[in-house]
Amino acid sequence: MNAIDVKGLTRAFNDLRAVDNISFAVEAGEIFGFLEHNGAGKTTTIRMLTGQLRPSAGQAQVAGCDRLPLNQTYPRTKPLTKNT
Repeated sequence: MNAIDVKGLTRAFNDLRAVDNISFAVEAGEIFGFLEHNGAGKTTTIRMLTGQLRPSAGQAQVAGCDRLPLNQTYPRTKPLTKNT
């Protein structure tokens, strides 16, 4: 089983494609370096893998769990109220 499995991951901001159709796999126990020049989309990719940013296309699994599907949203929570 792969620790990270990415297929066709893409993120666009208007006309700019910050991440364009990347695919890679990291096996469990493997040491993986994510190196590239400034502005190549490294941070955007990590944000998508950690669930902080929704991808425009593609799929990713981390530790066997799918990242948030494109058509799903997080549930809203109610603010805590003070009992008087």
